[in-house]
Amino acid sequence: MTPSSRPAIQPAILAIERSAVALKLAKGLKGRERVAALLDCTAPRQKSALDRGLILVDYALAATAAVSIVQGLLATTASIIIGILFLPLTLFIGDLIGQCTHKWLDSYASEDGFFLGQAAQEFRKHHEYPANLNGVGYLNHIAAFGKVLFLPFLGMALTSWFHSPALGLNLLFLLILLLNATEIHKQAHKSKPDFHGRLLQSTGLFLTFSKHARHHQPPFDSEFAVINGWSQLLTDRFGFWTKMDLFWWKTFGDLPRTWIQDPRAIPQSAIEEFRQDPSKIPHDLLVYSEAYPERRPPAVSLLLENLRAGA
Repeated sequence: MTPSSRPAIQPAILAIERSAVALKLAKGLKGRERVAALLDCTAPRQKSALDRGLILVDYALAATAAVSIVQGLLATTASIIIGILFLPLTLFIGDLIGQCTHKWLDSYASEDGFFLGQAAQEFRKHHEYPANLNGVGYLNHIAAFGKVLFLPFLGMALTSWFHSPALGLNLLFLLILLLNATEIHKQAHKSKPDFHGRLLQSTGLFLTFSKHARHHQPPFDSEFAVINGWSQLLTDRFGFWTKMDLFWWKTFGDLPRTWIQDPRAIPQSAIEEFRQDPSKIPHDLLVYSEAYPERRPPAVSLLLENLRAGA
């Protein structure tokens, strides 16, 4: 069948596949069949041996840097005290970076990007079926960030930290924290985390199931922290992500992906712009609205109905 002769629904199906929406969900599957279809469509891909191997290289580089750092720490007691005192700040910075990365992948990143394109796809799949991470192996889960952090780890290994070990300790801790951010996030999806996850969650250093569950409640546009949630006090107080979404829409003319996956997040100002210029309505918004009609607020439903009627 040539592209021009495909049924009208075919482009929508292709777009659903591209957007990682479970195809069979729109056909009314329920129960175990629905779970199986969702898992089939959202299961993370097996990463390449090179990507998984880079994780081991990163840890080898971290060990090399740690030797220099430990030598410096043992030389002066003050360095040990200073290094430890700054660890809470490093945890906060790590959580903020993790939150920004999570929001970027959820809402703004291209799915074709070399470094994080695949991660963007998988983060968006994860919204459709949050339990898809529970059976993913450690190396496969963090591989996308192993290659992104390779150069920072290499820089750490090539730098002598003997005269600034407290700084080296916190930078190395930050890199290891970011490398494992998605694994920490996975532990927050388990009602019964692994022993180490449960231990660190109990101290408040890691995100808990109850805190992260709010991120997966409609319309999926808040609670982006993946490490401990400390930085959300800052971003939530100033409504940072709501303002960032509006800035992205106004500046680039693209809907944040979270708005497409759940139109309940679309502000009235954007809906008014669509009414005035329907050509701005992205095709994927139509596709998601067909697959998940329960996510359409009345204003968006009316807008799409008028668009179809005028087509």
